[in-house]
Amino acid sequence: MRVNDPSGDEIDASQNEPSIGAWRNYVLVAYNDLPAFGHVGSSQGYAYSTDGGATFVDGGEIPALQSDWLWTSDPVIAVNEKTGDFYYCGLFETPGSGGVAMVRGGFSGTPSSGTSRPWCGS
Repeated sequence: MRVNDPSGDEIDASQNEPSIGAWRNYVLVAYNDLPAFGHVGSSQGYAYSTDGGATFVDGGEIPALQSDWLWTSDPVIAVNEKTGDFYYCGLFETPGSGGVAMVRGGFSGTPSSGTSRPWCGS
């Protein structure tokens, strides 16, 4: 099942190195996402499902930790099965530096409310 939407991408097959995590009906997928050659901005995207993976929403870029930081590669998703917290880890770059960073996120709302989305409220 395709979880991303490459319809606006300049190049095909630009999503790769996926990582997936699931907790109850919530599924989060992260991947390298390079929509165009010379793309400026983060090159990490995500998609999510609130119905156990039956359908997915392309969420766009992984939110930046700071305005001048960019996610660049090697996404990893993990889930705390007791709390439902999702963890994203990946490579990032800052002006003149780089490294590995991790962020915690979760889903807010309920699957039936239409407001469930990762990275909200956590």
